[in-house]
Amino acid sequence: MIDEIFGCGYWGKANPCVGRRRSTLCTASSFRLGLGFPPVAAIQGVMRAGFAKTAFSRGFSVVRLFPMLILNPYTHDERFTLEADISINGSHITFEYAVSDRAGLFELPTAAALWKKEDVSRRDGLWNSTCFEAFLQPIGSEQYYEFNFSLQPAWQAYAFDGYRVPQPPPPALDFAIESLEWIPVQNRLVARVENRSPFNKFQVGLTAILQEKNQNKHYCALAHKGPKPDFHLGESFTLLRGV
Repeated sequence: MIDEIFGCGYWGKANPCVGRRRSTLCTASSFRLGLGFPPVAAIQGVMRAGFAKTAFSRGFSVVRLFPMLILNPYTHDERFTLEADISINGSHITFEYAVSDRAGLFELPTAAALWKKEDVSRRDGLWNSTCFEAFLQPIGSEQYYEFNFSLQPAWQAYAFDGYRVPQPPPPALDFAIESLEWIPVQNRLVARVENRSPFNKFQVGLTAILQEKNQNKHYCALAHKGPKPDFHLGESFTLLRGV
């Protein structure tokens, strides 16, 4: 698979596309025109530079063909941007998160990593520090699932019968981690999960908690529907994914 090596043509620099949905592959002029595929010359140029060759040899992805969605912090802050998306392909679910940390607020890994399932343990309390999350509610059901992904690396999934019940929630054993991947050129986390549940169509809420180096936390989501940050509100599950 080709990864997102092209940071809108700004490698390691401020990204002019931050704060809005990026057009498909906006590195070259043809990308900015919204064409669906990168020019062969652009990819060959990157490969000649050695970056893509290294990425391919390690199994990392480099050019993302679709735009991601902005997760808004509950308290507005222009110093960073967080994007996310989810895709469902059969029994496989892929969660993606990308952080544009313009002010250097967060402690993020500088080395690429690909953790296989045996390297990623289930742990509770991941939300106490930087944690990338998602909420999946089967269509027409009150029950829902919460997913937590951490760069420790660790993960967890919980099953709820309804809004925040039961407490404490049991682990959702219908899902199994396949891999976690960190791509530092875009500060991007890719979590791949196997879906063993009987459900394949969900209302989705994408969320995250980003903790600054000074311990201040930002609560980010596609939608904030309550008087305070509350990722469990069903009204915030605004995406429809699956078939």
